[in-house]
Amino acid sequence: MIRSIILSALIALTLTACETYTAEAALDNEKQAYARAISYGDIDAARMSVYRILELAPSETTWKDTLISLHLERQNLASAILVSQDRIEDDDANDTLMYQIQAAGFNSLQQYEKAADVYGQLFELTQDPSYKYQQMGMLTQSRQIEKAMIEARNLLDMDEAQSMRVRVSYEGEAQVVPMIAAVYNAMGILQLQQRNQTVAREHFNKALELAPDFKLAQENLELDIN
Repeated sequence: MIRSIILSALIALTLTACETYTAEAALDNEKQAYARAISYGDIDAARMSVYRILELAPSETTWKDTLISLHLERQNLASAILVSQDRIEDDDANDTLMYQIQAAGFNSLQQYEKAADVYGQLFELTQDPSYKYQQMGMLTQSRQIEKAMIEARNLLDMDEAQSMRVRVSYEGEAQVVPMIAAVYNAMGILQLQQRNQTVAREHFNKALELAPDFKLAQENLELDIN
């Protein structure tokens, strides 16, 4: 009887060891397959290997970062967003980076309202006014005028924003201007959308006071006058 029990225990231990070895070998093989796919420039095969690695070793969460990078390389923005939303739940995640990926992805997909929400989360996380500025822009794009105006006024009240500069596109070229000037210009545009020409003109003039060479604000002012 004792001999039978000992024999059964030994068999169970042997089977467990074999299963562990098989799982480890499968994981090692998949990692080698991933490295081979990357060396050959086969992004699709590399992605499939990463999915299998995560299935075999779900605790190795940093592979999700690799998966996001592969999705971005293929311009699979929706998939990159979904993986980043899952990744942000992990303790070792870079929350700021994950939110940046989501915000940029939603922006590229023209889902401006969702992008605005994520930029708001980025601001709450970092207190960086540049994210509040991006949130204002996304709200403007999604025609949430009242919310955009609220965020614009919030920016005007931020001490950190007073010395910051932003890049503004104008006729295919980028111009760097004070953030506050860009905010006043955006407020002018928002006022024009509400047919408040007089107030819009005041905002454009304020933007030009802060940045006399601000081409976009000058054009907006001229369009308003004409």
